[in-house]
Amino acid sequence: MDVAMVLRPDAAARPGGDVVQAEKTAEALRRLGVNVTLSSGEGMAHADVVHVFNLQTADWTLGQVRAAKRLGKPVVLSPIYWRDLRLPLGALLRMGAVLPYLAPSRASEDAAPRATVPLLPAGRGRAAREILEQVDALLPNSEAEARHLAAAHPVVRRRGVPVSVVPNGVDVASFERATAQPMDAALADLPEGFVLCASRIEYRKNTLALIRAAQRLGLPLVLAGAEVRSTAWHRAYAAACRAHGEGVRFLGPLPQERLWPLYRACAVHALPSFFETPGLSSLEAALAGARVVTTPNGSAPEYFGDQAEYADPLSVRSIAAALRRSLARPAPPDLPRVIRERFTWDRAAAVTLDAYRRIGTD
Repeated sequence: MDVAMVLRPDAAARPGGDVVQAEKTAEALRRLGVNVTLSSGEGMAHADVVHVFNLQTADWTLGQVRAAKRLGKPVVLSPIYWRDLRLPLGALLRMGAVLPYLAPSRASEDAAPRATVPLLPAGRGRAAREILEQVDALLPNSEAEARHLAAAHPVVRRRGVPVSVVPNGVDVASFERATAQPMDAALADLPEGFVLCASRIEYRKNTLALIRAAQRLGLPLVLAGAEVRSTAWHRAYAAACRAHGEGVRFLGPLPQERLWPLYRACAVHALPSFFETPGLSSLEAALAGARVVTTPNGSAPEYFGDQAEYADPLSVRSIAAALRRSLARPAPPDLPRVIRERFTWDRAAAVTLDAYRRIGTD
């Protein structure tokens, strides 16, 4: 079987969970004998199935779906979708901190790469509906995402689009290789009992609220991720995080092999985003044995159940309380085993391949 996986054009410049999901699933599918190519749209002509990612980039994704359908190809979609009205409300709550940095950021906007993902990543309605009118199968990352998508877009129910829940995963082999390695010398001087957030520094990830929550508790915070600078708003938000981040260690983006020691050393990994489906770094941290604080919005509760603490992203007080609760309990001893058994890229690939076969592509 030949599969063309289609990613957004800024995938290399702005790697995120959708990119990791595609790359890791492709690797696992190849181990199953599937020929997979990854591109921003090339290679569809020779594919048996076209697999597109991300309904949040609906305008661009629609163009790829149309191109595949013109070639007569079956199309599956990994929507990676969640719509949450708290996102614009949160922008209003943080405006006072971000506004002083907005004018300087806007002045340099023309020099920044164009954003593919908007501030409200819900998918533009008309484009999203047309995509859902044409795809042959949907591969959400959780039952919760499947229900949420059907509720927001009745066309899914009306058409009876086949749905296969494909879990997000972790790279267990990478983790096991890293366990025998000492922490990088450059990271060995991190403060004891630090809170870690391995994620992009951006508004949706709620970095500024996490900074304030950690400061409220007097906890050292380490941020391992790139600053999103694709719009004036994102650049201003990153600048506000820097300005308010007294005592915060900004490590920048790190390769996977340097993240595993951080997950193992941190007191808790915190990702109090406005939504996650479910947040790959939270899964990785859980595999490494870390305590997890995350968001209740999205599919994280379906993955972690009562073995994580949840925080309202709109409330710094709630995030601080979740951090406090997490630190007061031992790391859940069974969570790494659950991650190994249920949330791996090999399992994701097996479900994905079954979905390809169900639409008659084998």
